Amino acid sequence: MPITTGSFEDLVQLSQDTLHYVGPDLEIGNTSVGSSASLGFNNTAGDLVLVGVATGNATLNLPTGSGTLLTNINLSAGTTSQNLSAAVFSNSNAVSFGLSGSTITASYQVNISAGTTSNNLTAVTFSNTYNVSFGLNASTVTASANLTNDYFDNLAVAQPDLSGSGGMGSMSNFTGSASSLFVAPLHGYGLMPFDITAGTCFFPDVSVSGSTATMSAAFTSEWAIGVYTLNASTLSLINSASYTFGFAAAATNNSTGFAGGNRYGTFGTTAWSSNPVFKQGSRYWFAWFWSSAGAVNQTGVINGNFLFNTGQRSGFLAASSLTATSNGAAPFYGIYTAQTAALPSSIGSQQLQKTASIAGFVPHVIFCNNASLTIF
Repeated sequence: MPITTGSFEDLVQLSQDTLHYVGPDLEIGNTSVGSSASLGFNNTAGDLVLVGVATGNATLNLPTGSGTLLTNINLSAGTTSQNLSAAVFSNSNAVSFGLSGSTITASYQVNISAGTTSNNLTAVTFSNTYNVSFGLNASTVTASANLTNDYFDNLAVAQPDLSGSGGMGSMSNFTGSASSLFVAPLHGYGLMPFDITAGTCFFPDVSVSGSTATMSAAFTSEWAIGVYTLNASTLSLINSASYTFGFAAAATNNSTGFAGGNRYGTFGTTAWSSNPVFKQGSRYWFAWFWSSAGAVNQTGVINGNFLFNTGQRSGFLAASSLTATSNGAAPFYGIYTAQTAALPSSIGSQQLQKTASIAGFVPHVIFCNNASLTIF
């Protein structure tokens, strides 16, 4: 780089805010050519050149145009490409842009409509409500919906009109089976048709009568009921309740005071270990027994239906005959093999006797959680 010498006043012009060097080169520091301690500015080629002189020149070229270092960068969007010195990200099509320091941010909104309402949203939540449940499996939204009801009558929705011991629709002289546990499918062998949380159960649908001598004696009777589900190869108790009633000794027949004619027993909310919850698509069994302290009140009739014709069955074709009393027309119905004072926590199919004349009986049961439907 050549060195121009002269007085400072000849080579440098000063104005209010400008230092203007009129020569081809301005070098600051040691003016020896090649000095390692000099910094030179050169404009002889029409460009401002920043030169750092060590053992040789190292040149940083700045373009013209008010000293702009970068004039264009190639940007492509879609099928279009342009060389640009500035780019603007415009909010459009529900995408909004921002700038935080040197970071470009973007957010997207999608329009969601439900019923009569529509909103642009960045996040959507599907809430479980009205018995519809949602889930998310990877990128797939799932939904399931169950029917609900507030009244369930097992005979009205499931049981066949068959006849059996005691005539169609009833089981006579149940009082001869005190403390015997009976088991029957609650909804036939079908699945529960809807969801219901039952606050009240009406059972038994019963009539009790007898002589003055027996019906005037003191007694206390208990009805115990349980709801079971299938767990592997056994029935498991999920809920239970009991209902107790009785009378002191009387001089006359007091059957009209507590049991004459067809009547329902009532299991209210407080009678249950917890309110029974039945789910659509599930299968349930109903178990019950009756016991009495004092007089065993005489002749009783429980309303219901017979699910199966009873009696000994012999098993399967092309196989040895089966003689066990637990062999029947279907699994999990019949009379528990031993009298009991409490509902067993589990019941195996082989623990149920299916050959007795009343083994296939299904009692009338109503579950309800609507007070308006509890007045008959």
